[in-house]
Amino acid sequence: MDFLNKIKAGAAEVGKQAQIKIEVTRLKSLLSEKQQAVEAKYRDIGQKIYQVYRSAPGQDFPGGVKEICLQIQGLEAEMEEIKEKINELKGVKLCPACHREIDYSARFCPNCGANVEQASALEAAEKEANQKVCPQCGKTAKKEAKFCTGCGQMLPQE
Repeated sequence: MDFLNKIKAGAAEVGKQAQIKIEVTRLKSLLSEKQQAVEAKYRDIGQKIYQVYRSAPGQDFPGGVKEICLQIQGLEAEMEEIKEKINELKGVKLCPACHREIDYSARFCPNCGANVEQASALEAAEKEANQKVCPQCGKTAKKEAKFCTGCGQMLPQE
């Protein structure tokens, strides 16, 4: 009888340890979900701050936030350049009205009928007016940028 009681006690202990492991695993999973939720909120805060910065670029931000926003703008400009190169290689451009890909030689968008040449000229003039060129490396930057994203050179302020 003593032997059976030891087996029962051992089985009960194994069951208890298994329950503990299951609960620990469940809690770790819950903790991971909460950490992901916090990280998503951090991203949301960052996006909201960046949206505020974009709507009022002259505004002061504490703790290096403005520098990070300028870096984001530089990265966005680089991404646009890459997208343009991809479109160029594919022989397409984006319609400025409906933002669909159209043949590079098209004068009018086949999807919405927009005059692509006229819109492209206006867009190019507007883009040029909102940019400045780094005197050291020649990379273009947003008009409000203080430093070049390509070489780190301080940009002339107007």
